[in-house]
Amino acid sequence: MVLDLTLLKDLLISQVMAVAYDASRIAILKDYADHIWSVESDAYVILEHLTENNEEKELSDYGMLLWGNLNYNYNEATMGYHDNNKSDFGSISYKQRSWNDPHLSRLYGKSR
Repeated sequence: MVLDLTLLKDLLISQVMAVAYDASRIAILKDYADHIWSVESDAYVILEHLTENNEEKELSDYGMLLWGNLNYNYNEATMGYHDNNKSDFGSISYKQRSWNDPHLSRLYGKSR
């Protein structure tokens, strides 16, 4: 079973880009994941979660999969910009993000 929770970002992120660490948001998502896993233990919980890396790392460590937003880097690359590593794709690797598990489910360079 795969349950993609990308629509939850509208419910849980009250600002246009609420990127700051928010323990209450993490608690809500963990509660949702726990409920899902209590019903279907092998379900994949996938988030499009546009926050700081430390929050995404915590969710990844909990067992959730996350989208990897590389929109900025891809756009810079398409324009030929690489000053100060603008088009660096290193964050494709979960290791470069300092995550313990390879829980990047989707990497995308284009925003919806």
